[in-house]
Amino acid sequence: MLAPYLGGSEPTAKLDAAEKFLLDMCKVSGLRQRLTCWLTMLTFETRCRDLQAQLTLTLTLTLTLTLTLTLTGAAEGHLQRGQVRARLAEHAAGSG
Repeated sequence: MLAPYLGGSEPTAKLDAAEKFLLDMCKVSGLRQRLTCWLTMLTFETRCRDLQAQLTLTLTLTLTLTLTLTLTGAAEGHLQRGQVRARLAEHAAGSG
């Protein structure tokens, strides 16, 4: 039924969207490639949403880990400064 359109002898303007889709599928060589294209088209939006959710989760975890490490480093730095101050105070008390 779509053979005249494949050869280019008939204009495709009068075809519906579904017929144009089937025409495009006929242009893809090999059944496996056709099925892969069709499956991709049918699941594209779902795959995009899943990928967006994965990226959002990855970004959230990365930011959380970065913030945790930054705060931990700051806390350790504060403890080190506190220890230095304590030793200076001990030294000052011992020498005075």
